[in-house]
Amino acid sequence: MKKTLKKPNIRTTKVNKIIKFLVIILFVVILFSSPLLWNQEVDPFYLKLLNTGEQSYLDKNYKQAIKELEISIFGLSGDNNLVGKAYVYISLSYLQLKDRQNCELNIRKAVELVGAEGLEKLEIDESARDDLKRVIAYFQIGKAEEEEEQEEEKPIEEKPKKPGEKVSNSRIEELENKIEAEPQNLAYYYELYELYRKENNIKGARKVIQDFIKHNPDELIGSYLMGKIEFSQNNHAEALNYFNQVLKPFEEIEAENDLVIKSLIYVSICLHYLNRQILHDAFVKLLKENTSNAQLRLMLREEDLNKEWARIVKRRKGKAIQRRQD
Repeated sequence: MKKTLKKPNIRTTKVNKIIKFLVIILFVVILFSSPLLWNQEVDPFYLKLLNTGEQSYLDKNYKQAIKELEISIFGLSGDNNLVGKAYVYISLSYLQLKDRQNCELNIRKAVELVGAEGLEKLEIDESARDDLKRVIAYFQIGKAEEEEEQEEEKPIEEKPKKPGEKVSNSRIEELENKIEAEPQNLAYYYELYELYRKENNIKGARKVIQDFIKHNPDELIGSYLMGKIEFSQNNHAEALNYFNQVLKPFEEIEAENDLVIKSLIYVSICLHYLNRQILHDAFVKLLKENTSNAQLRLMLREEDLNKEWARIVKRRKGKAIQRRQD
């Protein structure tokens, strides 16, 4: 169960009520009125989400586990063991939900990444291993299957891609076709977005997430990613709109919800660059009341915003001193 920080006193409660009102006003105002993020490796947010999905499975919250694990796959692409682990837990979740088709689909996706023997080497909780063995046996995943694959004609080996080389259009087209056929399948959007992100193709990444939001309007991760895209291009007004959409459904600030805390950070920075200093100060105060210094530093570091945040704090302190002197 998520722990919500309690407001320490009446004054704090009033401040938070005011902030909630400001969020709504901010949303209305927006309606009428740094590239470094693109070069990050695996985002710690998705590693944490993988662990959260695993725990949801162990807690027998299978539908929630599937949602969290599918989202984590997007940010873990490139690490076959982590993605394979996510697919295994998704498969086991579908097993518990008695969905044979999706159970098989996801376990075979795991096999494509790590091989049949590799399934046993994945870091799967001991309590889930018996179910994994059942799935492997039921779908006859093992030596016989590997022998059949070895008998097939070997494909022509592709030359390794050079740094910065464009991803094959065939893979992009394949993913686009899969999205068209299964517009609710989050994993396809994530993989396509990741391909564009690694190429620094902002236009392509933006279109993927826009389509994702269109078909999955209740998934807040879509608005969050769009906010990061616009923020990376210094489109602070547009970024502010998307991060505000992440915050809008929450009546209280959940200190353990990284998506909310990070969105608050981005909102604060955007407000600074848009010269809305009263709102900026209010959101910074809200952050400090609902996070520890250690948590705030961690979130800033994960988003590569620590230096930018320090510059803003220094600038704000300088202006405050100047006002007192005047």
